[in-house]
Amino acid sequence: MPRGGDASFNLEVRRVGEPPRLDFEPKAHWDLGVELGILDFERAARISGARFAVYWDLGARLERALHPVHLDLHVSRGYREVIPPYLVTAETLLGTGQLPKFEGDLFKTAAGERDLYLIPTAEVP
Repeated sequence: MPRGGDASFNLEVRRVGEPPRLDFEPKAHWDLGVELGILDFERAARISGARFAVYWDLGARLERALHPVHLDLHVSRGYREVIPPYLVTAETLLGTGQLPKFEGDLFKTAAGERDLYLIPTAEVP
């Protein structure tokens, strides 16, 4: 795909195979999820703002089911599974370039005499 500033640059360069022919008009996941009652964007927007969803029932189960598939695939390709600490020191954030630039965007708490920050991504720890 060529680089570009907007969708007009999204040109098809090549195609491999043919897309399957469907006997129905597919729906976007955001429409289908609401119709099925498994995604609730309006409730999530009231709770957290735009771009969030509450997953109900089978939606929550589907989300949970995708995690082991993703992990198993990547582990089979040589990646290591890891759960890092979710709270890190200011020194860690300084070393990864998060502080001081993003201090206003981070969540901070105290553990005894030291401050700890909630990680923005797993790359930090």
